[in-house]
Amino acid sequence: MEKELKENIAQAASLTLERVLDSVLGLTESFLIIAGGRKEVYRQLYYAEPTLTYRNFCKFIDSMKRRKYIEIRQDAQESIVFTNKARLKVADKIVKHNKLIDRFLLVSFDIPEYLSTRRNNFRKVLKRMGFKQIQRSLWVTDKDAAEFVELASIEYKVEEYVASFIAEQSSINKSILGILSKSV
Repeated sequence: MEKELKENIAQAASLTLERVLDSVLGLTESFLIIAGGRKEVYRQLYYAEPTLTYRNFCKFIDSMKRRKYIEIRQDAQESIVFTNKARLKVADKIVKHNKLIDRFLLVSFDIPEYLSTRRNNFRKVLKRMGFKQIQRSLWVTDKDAAEFVELASIEYKVEEYVASFIAEQSSINKSILGILSKSV
């Protein structure tokens, strides 16, 4: 019973995080830094979500900070900086709008067995971004997701085992088109 309650709370927190990050994503093009600190972000989000109280918002910001989705920087003014972890959380929503024209992004990796947890996490991110598996460790998409592949490889500390490249032609174009057309 207690385990189920914890899972429900974790799921609700994750959905809330995605909702807030989606709203914030609409506020900033680069999705890296929001200047003006908590008050400015709250003011912008309040227009999208009028039921949001400042106190609940601050609690949520603190929660995101503890979970390492954001960093608060104190320069000339307070800034909220989104971490790679946060960017990866909403990567699928960003990537789905960035289609490559007549090209494919291929990702190949050979991550050792002793890093299986990292490999599985990396694979999950690829799936969420719309990649399809061609072979065991060869994945393809028609989306412009190279930046997020690099972020994921860095976040999961597997960058030395991952290679990505954009191809216009390959000997398996028909297979790739078939795999990608099944997902639509």
